[in-house]
Amino acid sequence: YKGRESELVAKIFNIDPKLIKGEVTLTSDGPALILHCDKEVFALLHSRGKEGAELSAGFATQRSEIPDLRGSIVVINNEKFKSPGYNREGTIGHELRHIENRLLFPPEERLEQRHLASVKDEIIAYMKQGTNPDALKKRFTEKDSLYDYYKPHRDKYSKMLSEAIKAKD
Repeated sequence: YKGRESELVAKIFNIDPKLIKGEVTLTSDGPALILHCDKEVFALLHSRGKEGAELSAGFATQRSEIPDLRGSIVVINNEKFKSPGYNREGTIGHELRHIENRLLFPPEERLEQRHLASVKDEIIAYMKQGTNPDALKKRFTEKDSLYDYYKPHRDKYSKMLSEAIKAKD
């Protein structure tokens, strides 16, 4: 697919190749195919569209119409790395942790267990990235943040996260 990256992305995400109007480059790292996208393509691929893309530097996804690639795709928002405070290698490493954690620790089938597994997965990835525990707690408990999809369980998860951080100290 060298020179036809947009065609591969269209196949993976089952979208019309004509919708992919921006630049995409491909790299790989261990079990992952990494898609480096401009902000328009990143927003097109992000599960929360433009709104989610504005908040995110990258994501690991299990979506793929190519079965052998399911669970091994990282999508990176090149635009974020033009701003101070964003580190491409740190973001890729973070998203690779999600893939590795999913390979090692598949989430349970119940909805609450999946949320809990996702929270644990995010905590592990951010801690390996060196994120400050106070910033980590804020990231998971702040309203309207990227992780606000835990809203129905925010109080419970906030308490669990506080207890986990205290236990680590």
